[in-house]
Amino acid sequence: MHENLQDDRETPLSRNYATIAAAVLLSMGLSFVASGVAIAIGFGVRDGYLIRWLAAWLASWTIALPLLVIALPAVKRMVEHLVDPADSAHLL
Repeated sequence: MHENLQDDRETPLSRNYATIAAAVLLSMGLSFVASGVAIAIGFGVRDGYLIRWLAAWLASWTIALPLLVIALPAVKRMVEHLVDPADSAHLL
C-alpha cells in the first residue's frame, strides 16, 4: 500500500539532475562541517567564530561544488566496478 503512495507523489527534480543534486548536497554538508572543524582547531571557538566559520564555509563550498560536479561521474563509474552489477542501479 505504501508503494502506491510513493509512486503517486511528485518529485521536484528530474532524474537527470541526480548527480548535480548529490554534488550540491554533499559539497554543502561536507564543506560546512570541515570548515567548522578547521576554524575551531586553527582559531579556537571564541568571539567571531561563527563569522569566520561562515566565511570559510562559503569559500570552501565554492571550490567543493565544481570539484564534485566534475568528479562525481568518475567516482560513480569507479564504484560500479567495485559493487555487484545487480546492485549498481542504486548508485547516485
